[in-house]
Amino acid sequence: MPLLLPLPGYTQSSSPEIRVQMSPASWQFDAGAVEFTTVEGKAAMKILNSRSQSILKNVTFTDGTIEYDMQPVDPRFTSVYFREQSDSMRECFYFRTSRAGNNDAEDAVQYAPFIRGVELWDILPEYQSNAAYQRNKWNHIKLVISGKQMRVYVNSSAPTLVVPQLEGTTSAGAIGFDGQVLISGLVIKPGATEGLSPMPGEDITGNDPRYLRKWEVSKQFAYTEPGIDFDYRYMPDSASLWDPITAERRGLVNLTRKFGGDFKRKITWLRTTINAASPLTKRLQLGFSDEVWVFVNRQLLYLDKNNYNQLTMKAPAGRISLDNASFDLPLKAGENEILIAVVNDFYGWGIIARLEDNYGISLLR
Repeated sequence: MPLLLPLPGYTQSSSPEIRVQMSPASWQFDAGAVEFTTVEGKAAMKILNSRSQSILKNVTFTDGTIEYDMQPVDPRFTSVYFREQSDSMRECFYFRTSRAGNNDAEDAVQYAPFIRGVELWDILPEYQSNAAYQRNKWNHIKLVISGKQMRVYVNSSAPTLVVPQLEGTTSAGAIGFDGQVLISGLVIKPGATEGLSPMPGEDITGNDPRYLRKWEVSKQFAYTEPGIDFDYRYMPDSASLWDPITAERRGLVNLTRKFGGDFKRKITWLRTTINAASPLTKRLQLGFSDEVWVFVNRQLLYLDKNNYNQLTMKAPAGRISLDNASFDLPLKAGENEILIAVVNDFYGWGIIARLEDNYGISLLR
C-alpha cells in the first residue's frame, strides 16, 4: 500500500501520550482487509490479509515508545513498522509466528529495515532472538526507540531484543502493522525513550583489525542471463570506474545500501589490496550473499554460492556470516589485488571478510 507523505505530525518532546482508537477513522487500509471488533472485552483491529498493511493516520513518529497488545493469527509473520516513508523505506520489527510457543527458537523475532525496496533480513542475522509469545492469545509488546537504538520487550520486563544501531535510512514516518493479527491497546508515547541513548551502541568488531574494511566497488552492476553463473566478459578492465566503499558494522560491505535490489540476477565487483612483506598464505573467512567469485592477482581462486532455500544454502539459513566459507589466500611479496565478483538475485547482498591474522601483511585503512 503506498503511503502518502507528508503526514500531519506533532512535536515529539512536548506531546502527551496517544491512545489510539481501534476504529476505521484512525487507520488507512485496503478495503476488505481490516475489521474492527471486540475480543475478550478489548476493542481490537483485526487484519485479515497477510499482505495488507494498516497504517495509523495523522501521526509521524520519530522517537519514543510504541506499546500494544497483539494476538498473532498468521501462520508465518506479523510485523510492526515505524518511521515509514513508503513500502521501500521503513524500519520493521516482526514475529515469525510459526515459532509461537517455542520459547527457545533463536529466530522467533527479528528487526530488519527496508532500504531501497529491499528487506535486509538476510544480511543482518544478528538482529534476532528468542521470545515467549503465543498465537491466539494476548501478548504485550513494547518498542523503545531513541535515535539509532531500539529495545523490544515481548511479555517481559527485560529486553527481548536489543538493537544497538537501527540500520534504516529514515528518521521519522508512519506506524503500521501487517500479517493476520489482532491489535489492541495501542499507546504511543512521543519522546519517552526511558533513558536509552540516541547514539549508536558500540560495534565490538571495531576492536578487530583483521577485517577487510576498505574496498572499491564498480560504479555499475550488470544483469546476468538466467542460468549463467559467470562469464569473463563481466571482468572489470582498465576502463572500469570505481567508488570507494567502507564496511559498516561487523565488517559488512553492504551492497544493498549502494545499489538497492529488484530481484533480478545481477553482478558487481569489489576490490582491495593486501601488501605482503614476503610470499605467504593467509586463511580468509568470507560471509557473502548470494554468490561470489574470488580472484587473487587476476587468478580465479574460489567460487561459491549461498542461495536461500536451495541445496547451495550455507548456515545460518542462507544469510551472511563468517561461518559461510573459509579458504587460503596465496599472496606474493608486495601488492596483491583481491577482486571479488558478487552476485545478487534474492533480497540483500554484500560480503564480510576477515583474515586469520595480520602478521607480515598490511591492509588498506
